[in-house]
This record gives sequence, C-alpha cells and structure tokens, in this order.
Amino acid sequence: MSFIDDLITEVSAPPTVQHLELDSLVVIPRLMRRLPAVLAFRHHALPVAEATDRITVAMADPGDARARSEISAALGTRLYFVQANRSAIDRVLAEVWPEEI
Repeated sequence: MSFIDDLITEVSAPPTVQHLELDSLVVIPRLMRRLPAVLAFRHHALPVAEATDRITVAMADPGDARARSEISAALGTRLYFVQANRSAIDRVLAEVWPEEI
C-alpha cells in the first residue's frame, strides 16, 4: 500500500468513488504541471501521485465523463480518479499556477 492509498477513504455514494484529503498531501509540481493549467482549472483537477502504471488524479467531480476524457487525452496514460474537495483543489492549483488565477 502506498502513501497515497493511505490518504484515500471511501465516501458514502457512489460506492466506487474514493475521497482524498488534500491537506496531508505533499504537492509534486512537476507531476501537476503535466496536466495543462486550462484543464486543471476548468475541471478542478490535479495529478497527485504517479506509479509505474498509472497517475492518480484528484477531481471535484470524478463522475464527469467529459472531464475524465479530456484529462486522459492530455496525460496519455492510465488514470485513477479520486474525489477531493473543490476549494482544496483550487487552493493547490493557485499555488502551482499563480499566474493563471
């Protein structure tokens, strides 16, 4: 089990959605910048962890199929989506891309 797996907790509905608390997360700007800022801000999404076979992406609405498709096309690898608080995501995005606010 990885550090990121320790931060993920189940939420009530739907049962397949996982929730990530961003407060305990160490931001990896190099990884986050792999996703274009326009997509990150539009979809309130950020890559938070990378393994050999996938990237974990925290999103405010991981159920948004269009957003997942655009993010997948931009990152070009297998992705694992988790839910995170929208304001927490936006706060991290503002730290990584202050010029985009």
